[in-house]
Amino acid sequence: MAEKHDEANAGATNELSEEEALRWLVGFSQTNTDAIQAMRPGKRLDFFEDLRRYLNVEQGTLVDQEILRAEKKPGLLRPILDLAHEAVNAVADLKRVRFPRKGPQGAVIIDARKLGKGNRRPEIRYETGLYASMLTSIASDLDDSDRAPLIRRCPQCKEIFYANRENQTYCTHKCANRRALARYEQENPGKRAEQERKRYERRKVAVTE
Repeated sequence: MAEKHDEANAGATNELSEEEALRWLVGFSQTNTDAIQAMRPGKRLDFFEDLRRYLNVEQGTLVDQEILRAEKKPGLLRPILDLAHEAVNAVADLKRVRFPRKGPQGAVIIDARKLGKGNRRPEIRYETGLYASMLTSIASDLDDSDRAPLIRRCPQCKEIFYANRENQTYCTHKCANRRALARYEQENPGKRAEQERKRYERRKVAVTE
């Protein structure tokens, strides 16, 4: 979860809960740079603020700087959008996927300014880039949570969604009803046609009266 996110981001506030993080990840994985570019200013601001909350980003870090650039050029988010999309799809489809660590690797910061003041060890901070931070966050959230099975693909419309309960199979009631109707027609061949014929006959009689 958030406390295992990029170590350089420790101390940030407004962390997402376990369920909020996974719900956000599913939504993020379904968007694209064109949709981000087309967002209204307020919604776009909220979008990037949620990204910072998900990654638990501290102001001034390498990740924060990359996000600031992406706010002006959403196309810079494409690598992490693709990453999230592939990861969420793998979970929903129960598949294995391998992600190499790529992109800016960041830096290791050694701060020895407080040595000798009751401290015998320097402060060590690991600062990674946006892609590596996103990869670490996704892996951490999926590894720490028992809610990952709630990320599913609807068998009717094939869209990925985050289920509200364990026994939810379809993303909406509409998809559930469509699948139920298709199953009924398959199990009762000809009955649907007969019902439609009778309905037509009733309308025909009503018009002639």
